[in-house]
Amino acid sequence: MTSPDQAYFQTPSHVVAAGVVLSVVDVVAVGLRFLARTRQKQRFGLDDYLMALATILTVAIGILLVYGVSQRTFGYPLRIPANFTGSPLDFSSDQIALTTKIQYSYAIILPPALGCIKMSIILFYMRIFCVTTDSKTHTLLVLLGVLTGLWTITFSFSTIFQCGLNMWALWSTANNFGKYCPNTMTKAVVQCISDLIVDVMLAVFPIPLVWRLNLSTSNKITATAVFSLGAVAIVASLLRLIMETKLMVQGLDPSADEILVITEFMYWGMVECGTGIFAGSLPVIQSLFRNMPWASRLIHTTRTTASSWLSGSRWHGTGSTIGHPAILLEDASKGQHQAKTSTGSISDHYHQYVPQHRGENEASETEQTLWRGSGV
Repeated sequence: MTSPDQAYFQTPSHVVAAGVVLSVVDVVAVGLRFLARTRQKQRFGLDDYLMALATILTVAIGILLVYGVSQRTFGYPLRIPANFTGSPLDFSSDQIALTTKIQYSYAIILPPALGCIKMSIILFYMRIFCVTTDSKTHTLLVLLGVLTGLWTITFSFSTIFQCGLNMWALWSTANNFGKYCPNTMTKAVVQCISDLIVDVMLAVFPIPLVWRLNLSTSNKITATAVFSLGAVAIVASLLRLIMETKLMVQGLDPSADEILVITEFMYWGMVECGTGIFAGSLPVIQSLFRNMPWASRLIHTTRTTASSWLSGSRWHGTGSTIGHPAILLEDASKGQHQAKTSTGSISDHYHQYVPQHRGENEASETEQTLWRGSGV
């Protein structure tokens, strides 16, 4: 039986839904990502393979969630016998042991899953914004990639050896966990904070590059929305941070249900991974929908609405219709001799690849290019 005090994300139905739905959505999204690359005759890159690996790890987390619910170790309150008179912190049972073993497996998977997602997005940005390796944009992305790699390795090993060699303490009593696994909650909060910081950096990074391009304001808004989809995962990351901070402040609370606390922790981790993979793949798979009537109508309606709203604004652009950054990549790939002599990123050298003004026919072509996806 579930408790009326349970939050929705602590109930069996929502936990199973998160594990199943997000896994299916991610598998489909990554599959479409590879399909889009194939149809556009683009090479598969390390960003694609890392996102596929992240999907495998996320599906593994989803399987752990579903299995845990099936064993009544997630989504159900802790079962304490009526004749037990001691402190809940000294209570141990098969339910707690199995719950903590599954949670430990999840905790080991989470850092590499998040790390693969972040690295995939960073490499995707390199495809979009970097023509040469000596630009400031490329250097910054490399540094961000190194930081992400170090983050992944550090917290992977920190999680594995959070109790030193006393692994048994993980599925023992709460008091034994606190004794043999010191500072675990502090480390978890640091992980969440650094995770959130990197997520915010990845969401914000493309915005100044897009707004430096010679695009109309409506096109800049559209491109910014496409590249900022990773911000969806920030919400889940922030919620994980709030939860971990609360646990660190409270410490080992005898009144808290250990099973439901772990359920909450795993639920939001699954949400962060699931939404991160989908958001990171959407800019690529959008190209598959460019010829669909509903997509064309959506683009036209969005553009018309944005243009109408911006027409009276003092900061409205020139009105010239310059395409999505994918146009820059397409032109750059057709004229690689220009790219080789370039000393900066595509955003720094758009004048080499895109004319300053286009006619109505070219504007129509630009709208279609918006849905091609990005890559070289």
